Amino acid sequence: MASLHLFSLFKYSFSGIRFPLIFMNPYSYGQLIITALCFFFILVATYLVKANLYFMPSFFGFSYFNYTYLDFNLSGLGLLLCVLTCYLYFLLFCYYKSNIYNFSYFYFFIAVSQLALLTCFLTNDFFIFYIFFEFILIPFYFIVGVWGSRINRLGAAFRLVFFTVFFSFPLMVVMFSNLISGAFSFNFDILAAGLSAQSPIYQILFFFSCFFAFAVKIPLFPMHVWLPEAHGEAPTFGSVLLAGVLLKLGGYGFYKIFFLDVSFWAFFSSLNIFPFIYVISAVTILYSNISVFNQVDIKRIIAYYSIGHMGFVTLGLISSYKEGYLGAAIVILAHGLSAAGLFFCVGYIYEQTHTRSILAYRGLATTIPYYAIAFFFLIAANASLPGTINFVGEQFILLSLVKYHPLAVIIPLIGVFLNGLSSFLFIIKILYGETNPNCISLLDIRGGRAAVVFAMIVPLVILGFFPSLIINLLI
Repeated sequence: MASLHLFSLFKYSFSGIRFPLIFMNPYSYGQLIITALCFFFILVATYLVKANLYFMPSFFGFSYFNYTYLDFNLSGLGLLLCVLTCYLYFLLFCYYKSNIYNFSYFYFFIAVSQLALLTCFLTNDFFIFYIFFEFILIPFYFIVGVWGSRINRLGAAFRLVFFTVFFSFPLMVVMFSNLISGAFSFNFDILAAGLSAQSPIYQILFFFSCFFAFAVKIPLFPMHVWLPEAHGEAPTFGSVLLAGVLLKLGGYGFYKIFFLDVSFWAFFSSLNIFPFIYVISAVTILYSNISVFNQVDIKRIIAYYSIGHMGFVTLGLISSYKEGYLGAAIVILAHGLSAAGLFFCVGYIYEQTHTRSILAYRGLATTIPYYAIAFFFLIAANASLPGTINFVGEQFILLSLVKYHPLAVIIPLIGVFLNGLSSFLFIIKILYGETNPNCISLLDIRGGRAAVVFAMIVPLVILGFFPSLIINLLI
């Protein structure tokens, strides 16, 4: 009830504003074309930059507060995440038509969230990154709180905002205090040089403030408690965007702050922070993969899978080896496709049965075979089976841990085994066995929605057999 009052207030506040035609069109062809053009531009720019055919290190820059610059870069992981973002939003616009409550507002918040994400991934300024890092919570609050599928959606939206803001508060203090004092530059290229001139206490404070701000976004244990609830209450498109791109902000923040500059990482290595992050990441992997066995809600199961994969990302980044960085970047991108595809699949059968209990589904391979094929490939990618790009990324991370110390790979290997076992049981329970009476009348996935789901699978398989296509863009 509270969420309805909140949305009514929001709707009343905007009642006098006429949104652009692209948001009012039920099929939103204009928004679809804009997203496609953004995707095409970023994809072409990525290959041109990496092929040294075109170089644009910075564009659209201006100063503010006489200390820093707002500029955007075309480089590395950020550009690939932009490609992933535009690709997912493009598929999202293809998947949905006009059968969504308050359709014009839906497209408004979707467009705002896309703009914020692209700004985060392209900016070369830490202050601008942080502003949009927090701003992204606003559209996602309404996406979960207004279009959520169950009664506790407002509570889930509140947890999403509260946990992120609470753990980001130390970083906010550091950012705005530096905005006033000008102790160091916000430009990512010279951020490490400016911080190295500060006292060790200030640098340690900066590290932990960044760590908690990014760890809650990934999220790592014990800051993960908001994610299963958010996925459980969010609509299908909300879960797709949460798993596909929002969680990637934390991993990208770790990469930009701690691992992009060698001298900066060398300083933190001297503080011997590897055991601290390793323990948290290892516990995250074990906890999430064990918790999967106790879940009944399919969306919560996928949410815990996501938490475990993000634990591998931080392990790869702290290993200080190139293989670890490559593996972490690949897992970030691959998980964005596989997890988003799984949430599309869950949403498809939920629309017909209005239940997400794993006990309600059995024998889907008999009744909806095309859906079963898509679901099998996505679960295989989620389990990092050979032939998928997820497998390549995970192997790179394990290799980097072996290089760091042979014993460091033991706990992650246990996590790999538990992930594979739970994924196998997951498939057996849903796809095979005697058909549940509730599943007999299910309609198989076809047409445009089938094309969207299989568009998630194709890149996972192609890159799994030809990983050099993505590795060459990251090194």
